[in-house]
Amino acid sequence: MAPLLSVIIPVHDSAPYLENCLNSIARQSLTDFEVILVDNGSTDDSGRICDTYCRKDARFTVIHQKHRGVSGARNSGLGCARGKYVGFVDSDDWVSEDHFLNLYNTIEQTGADVVIGAFYRYCSDTEIYHYENKPSDFSREVLIKEEITGPLHAAVWNQLYKTSYLQEHSIFFPKYDYAEDSFFCVSALWYTSKIAYCPFSSYYYRKTPNSLTNEMDPDRRTDLFLAFTNNYIDLFNKFDLWKYRPLLEAFYYRMNKEKLYVLKRGTNHRSKLVLSSTYPESYRYWTIDTTADYFYRSAIKHGSPFPLKLLHRLLKLKYSLNHAL
Repeated sequence: MAPLLSVIIPVHDSAPYLENCLNSIARQSLTDFEVILVDNGSTDDSGRICDTYCRKDARFTVIHQKHRGVSGARNSGLGCARGKYVGFVDSDDWVSEDHFLNLYNTIEQTGADVVIGAFYRYCSDTEIYHYENKPSDFSREVLIKEEITGPLHAAVWNQLYKTSYLQEHSIFFPKYDYAEDSFFCVSALWYTSKIAYCPFSSYYYRKTPNSLTNEMDPDRRTDLFLAFTNNYIDLFNKFDLWKYRPLLEAFYYRMNKEKLYVLKRGTNHRSKLVLSSTYPESYRYWTIDTTADYFYRSAIKHGSPFPLKLLHRLLKLKYSLNHAL
């Protein structure tokens, strides 16, 4: 008999956090579920931990595969999910015992295809931040715009999906492993007006030092920027989003933020060339709200970190002068 819920967990070199993650799912108050662990070419003890857990809890199964990125791992899980609903958990995160019950109750009561939930961001035992993550409007265009620009955290792990809905519209993760969650979320939001919100915060997203967002190498950071760009171009082409002016502006705004991630971490000849040749007009869509934004806009326009360095020096000087008085 098919379970009520399928939980898909991509696993790659997360041994220090994995047991805590799996224990939190095993303790769920909603008990009718299957967990699909996808050991994605781990080189640490993660694969053994998965096998051990599967032996002691029949609800857990594992797929061992060569490393195919987080998108490839999640797609493998989607390919064999049997539950009426699908949820995702990252292997270095954890959930409270009512996490899936809260999402399930919301999706059942509303008849939605997608449920968006609140969550916590865990940085340390003394730094835990609450994100309400509530849409300002449930119209499709506003939801997608807020997924792209950031008021909504575009992650699949704080959402629940009706499996038949994903299958009907062939919603899978994209080719490139950066902004892949955003690609999936926007795809899921595009086809339906049946979207609900769950206000209960029960997911703990762990901020780890090896997160892609912390990548410092200019070449690797540039690769991530290109992956983001390719995913978003594929997304906009798939749904012809270019004709929606607010979404086009949202895309350029998000692209500018990604360019700044590269610029702030240092550049080389390749990164400057990539940034200056990728939608060079995008800097025009940076909203000028503060003096600092002029420096950001200049950095994006010229593909140079110099305006950012100058801004930081001026802020440092201002700080020194204020404390000298």
